Amino acid sequence: MEIRDADGNAVLAGSIPEFLGLTDDNEPGSHAAARARSRSRLQPDDDASVAAGRIETRYVNRPRAVRELYNVWVVGLDPDAGPYDVVAIDGETEIALGEIETSGRIGRGRLHVDTADDDTIPGDGSVLDLSGLDVEVRSDAGDVVLSGSFPTIE
Repeated sequence: MEIRDADGNAVLAGSIPEFLGLTDDNEPGSHAAARARSRSRLQPDDDASVAAGRIETRYVNRPRAVRELYNVWVVGLDPDAGPYDVVAIDGETEIALGEIETSGRIGRGRLHVDTADDDTIPGDGSVLDLSGLDVEVRSDAGDVVLSGSFPTIE
């Protein structure tokens, strides 16, 4: 890249650095960061259900640390049928993502897992490894009340 004066003479020149990839090594002092986020909806398995949900996930690669998190929000679930287990399914393996307590008139609840809070991402330890897996929200009795897929981050 060059910056030229009115006569066309190069007065400054330099190279444009490559952009940092999401999972590239990031050194302190680089001032580079890569961020990605995605979300997906959770749908009820019963057509008569008013329940709904969504999953949002983020991956941030900064010079000093990588931050990963996911949030699962649900609404319309009976508080008396909980707590609700959230699981990701990888073939025959179930990965427990956490538990949601619902409350209030509209049965609202949230699961928050964040490495900035010293939480551990279940499974292989990264939201990238959970990308695309089937997700189920199950009542205390084990019934699937919401399902969908874990958001894919690329």
